[in-house]
Amino acid sequence: MKEGDILIFRIEGNTVVAEIESETDESLILHDPQQLVIMNRGNQVEVGLVPFIMGISDTKLLRVQKHHIVAFAEVNKDMHGLYIQATTGLQIAANGPIA
Repeated sequence: MKEGDILIFRIEGNTVVAEIESETDESLILHDPQQLVIMNRGNQVEVGLVPFIMGISDTKLLRVQKHHIVAFAEVNKDMHGLYIQATTGLQIAANGPIA
């Protein structure tokens, strides 16, 4: 885990995707954390991202104590593109919706 990595975390029951801003021995500073949500669109289920906590300052930085993180991993290509789209509005060309 290093600065600039986009990772997926399990934080106290929530699945969160965020970019690592910095790390200390006890905490991570996450940039623009987004929570994973399941969206039912008729007979199709899709995955989306929404802000993890509403009202974060314009810096979009959130400190998370490491003892609250249950697990983390690198995101796959589809989730990386979804995070970029959710945080910047840029849409990455993909092979279709994430299922």
